[in-house]
Amino acid sequence: MFTESPSDNRGVNFMRWGFPSKSGKPPDQWVYLPEMHMVRRISQRDPNNMDWGYTDEDLRIRDLDEDDHRLKQIERSNGQEFYVVESIPRHASAYGKRISYFNKTADWQDCAPQRVDYYDKNSELLKQEFITWKRLKTAWIWDTAVMYNVRTKVSVTYRMQEIEVNVGLDDRLFSERQLRRGYPAP
Repeated sequence: MFTESPSDNRGVNFMRWGFPSKSGKPPDQWVYLPEMHMVRRISQRDPNNMDWGYTDEDLRIRDLDEDDHRLKQIERSNGQEFYVVESIPRHASAYGKRISYFNKTADWQDCAPQRVDYYDKNSELLKQEFITWKRLKTAWIWDTAVMYNVRTKVSVTYRMQEIEVNVGLDDRLFSERQLRRGYPAP
């Protein structure tokens, strides 16, 4: 991820290598800090101390069998219907549960979470995520994602621009060197 705005964050670049959840291996992550001219490897963080919004667990795709899922209800809002699904982790997790609001569609492949409420271990609301999606070729990608921390009243918004899917990127682009150099020229 190459940051271009706001201008005081321009050049702060982030790279994350994820692994299948069954491997038990945490993701490898790096950040480039232009004011220090340095790439730093970063470790997984405590999600309860993440004022900036997203944690490793939020960004990782969870396997279905990592949680117990229960359809709580079908809810109508703004002329749309949503499947409201409660997911409780089977193993150690940063959250006590998640409540996801999936848009109800005729084709299951077009059903995606529009909102996710994250609860702590005491079942108190911690964060809310709001996502709008767009289809690009055969992939559904975030158009906009907002994570709002209910406790700190801090939110972060990501707007995805100039997205391309399956363009055959060379593995060499995913390196510490490229983080320092920034977004590669076409």
